[in-house]
Amino acid sequence: MDCMRRLGAAPLAATLAALLALLAACVLEAPPPVPDTVDRFGALELVTHTRAYRSANSNDFGRTRDWSLRWQGQPLVIQTRGGMFGDKAQQASGVNAVFVLGRGPLPELIVNVGDPNNTSAFHALRQQGGTLQTPLLCLSSGGDNGVGWVAPAAQARVWNGPQHEVLEGGRLLMLGSRCLYDVPQRRVLRVPQAPDMSVWNSVPPVAVSPDGRSLVRFGSVDGLMEAARGEEPAQPVPHLLVAELEEVSDWPAETGAAPPGRWQALRIDRQRMRYANHETDIGAAWLQHHFEWKRGADGRDRLVPRSSFKPLPWRGVFFNHGGGEYKLDTAQQDLRPALLALLLQRFNARPLPPAAGEAPRTTQVAVRGETLTLHPLGLFANSGRPYFPGQPGDPALQQALVKEVGDAFDAELATGRHDALFNKP
Repeated sequence: MDCMRRLGAAPLAATLAALLALLAACVLEAPPPVPDTVDRFGALELVTHTRAYRSANSNDFGRTRDWSLRWQGQPLVIQTRGGMFGDKAQQASGVNAVFVLGRGPLPELIVNVGDPNNTSAFHALRQQGGTLQTPLLCLSSGGDNGVGWVAPAAQARVWNGPQHEVLEGGRLLMLGSRCLYDVPQRRVLRVPQAPDMSVWNSVPPVAVSPDGRSLVRFGSVDGLMEAARGEEPAQPVPHLLVAELEEVSDWPAETGAAPPGRWQALRIDRQRMRYANHETDIGAAWLQHHFEWKRGADGRDRLVPRSSFKPLPWRGVFFNHGGGEYKLDTAQQDLRPALLALLLQRFNARPLPPAAGEAPRTTQVAVRGETLTLHPLGLFANSGRPYFPGQPGDPALQQALVKEVGDAFDAELATGRHDALFNKP
């Protein structure tokens, strides 16, 4: 309804009541309430509350969920910890997320309670002999409360935010980035702090050692040596960071922080241990190709680089912003000659004259009515001009063309014929 148009057309003598009626008609009505639903696990009940909220950006209504618990028909309050350092005793009746382990009549539940954006806690809910236990498993801070399987690797996935999921078949469940929960043995393994290392949480845990006592993460080693000399820290160098897990029966009562522990940092040689995108490529398969576990004299599994392996092919990364881009950040030499040769031979491309004010390190070609811009690390499709859907200029067509060209160049890279472009000149 075009309320402003109708308001402008109203006669000047319109009464206040008519004006109020018009404005009321323009107000977006809230959706009807959704009744609570109840899942029952023996004497434990999980109540799902669905609430409507108005978006500040679109003025539309959305829905969010949260949960509460009842034990033997009465509201359940969990004794937990909170505060800035996780050292304050608190009570929690609301639940931010719940994970049901299996589908039996009395499954174990993992719930996250407290302030999900600051300090929250994971508790297990266990029924036995008509009683309910709610042991504290792990504390999290700063919204670091994603949950996901890390073993077996085939089930690796992370759930963030309000969740109600049934989880089956896994062995080790990550609770935030600080704890693993051994589901069959009902024990907590704590990840120690790494004061001189930076774990990149955008990359899920890579693997767990065969003995279950070490966790592999992707990250970098901080430039402490440069800082000690008063120099600017060097660019972060990618590493595999291996933490020795510590079994605990309860989180330390005096503080919510895990003490420093032992970590191993293994530098990644990008010339040999190749990957295109660390967020998608660093996983169990990549790890197994380049590293192996060996049992140490102390009986603990240690991660070591393989003595020999065939380097994986170089590959580019696709970005779907605008008309799309294909890029190889690892290239050490100008890729434009090789890309231009591919476009001329395989795509019947036509070089375009340099445009006024064009950057000196770019080259433009016409392909199927589109303009591709080549730069030293890849190419992208120009966009921003008017277009009809399905016609030249359509970002969807441009992205498809960039993907086709990038895939063709990846195929050439797989032959090894362009390996010299990744060596420093």
